[in-house]
Amino acid sequence: MKDYNKFLSELKKVPDIYENFTTTSYQFKNDIFKYFKDNNFNCIELGCYQGYTSRILSFIFNNVLSLDFNNEFLQKADKYNEHIDNVGFINIDLSNNDEWNDKIKSEYQDKFQVAFIDGKHNYESCINDLNNTFELGCKYFI
Repeated sequence: MKDYNKFLSELKKVPDIYENFTTTSYQFKNDIFKYFKDNNFNCIELGCYQGYTSRILSFIFNNVLSLDFNNEFLQKADKYNEHIDNVGFINIDLSNNDEWNDKIKSEYQDKFQVAFIDGKHNYESCINDLNNTFELGCKYFI
């Protein structure tokens, strides 16, 4: 079982949506913890921006792989999470299915049970991300 007090302590270190509109709310992150706390799942995060949610996901899931297309975002996210050992970052254009197949599907097939989809926020991109993570073997989608 995951340590809820440690999770809450880490949650206070990241901004809430009311402080930074580019992240999710404390309540949302808390709901994810409560839903997944008793499982030994791995999570793939599509779109990580500054890495705030990546950090919180690392206290919920065994391993987190965060993907983003923007090198500046990835560098900030990696630095923000430099002392977190169960989070990794990969640069990828999520809309490029050939790149997805080469970098992600070939390497990580059936290694993630949960997909946290927060890349591009348009319909086509979300459907593409859902399809790709479903084909990757994910069973739960956030």
